[in-house]
Amino acid sequence: MKSALQAQARAKGVPVSVLVRELLSQCTGAVQAGAVEDDALTARRGRVSMRLREDQARDLLHRARQAGRPLGAYVVGLALTGLHPESAEERTRAVAALTRSNAELSALRRHVAHLTALLRQGAVRAAQEYRQTLETLDADVRAHLAAASRVLADKSDRQGRQEITRV
Repeated sequence: MKSALQAQARAKGVPVSVLVRELLSQCTGAVQAGAVEDDALTARRGRVSMRLREDQARDLLHRARQAGRPLGAYVVGLALTGLHPESAEERTRAVAALTRSNAELSALRRHVAHLTALLRQGAVRAAQEYRQTLETLDADVRAHLAAASRVLADKSDRQGRQEITRV
């Protein structure tokens, strides 16, 4: 039976496990929740196996767990970037930094709006109090954009890799 199942699965372009689930659900009349979604995802997924020494496999799994990622996503991250993926703690710190930066940017927006109002009123002396804010404006905005791009890039990478890791 194995060779017949493998041949039929190859002909359909799906893994044997998907074919078996389909056949079982047809025989029992059961409809799996999300079967349509599973079929759509199956067409884009693949299975990869690696042979590692036992200690290397344990270490790799441990590192993936420390990073708060599924093993597949962790390995893909290593392969795509060549860098060690950031840990869950580092991502949490990056999100916290972005949250602080959002608050600072909001305060900066209020300062600029107040400065604009002062200049419209001709209150130049009062407006000069905002000089330091204006001098650091470029650096503040660039720092905020850098923090936002780090968090968004990581989120985008994780979402893009979810399809690959559902094997």
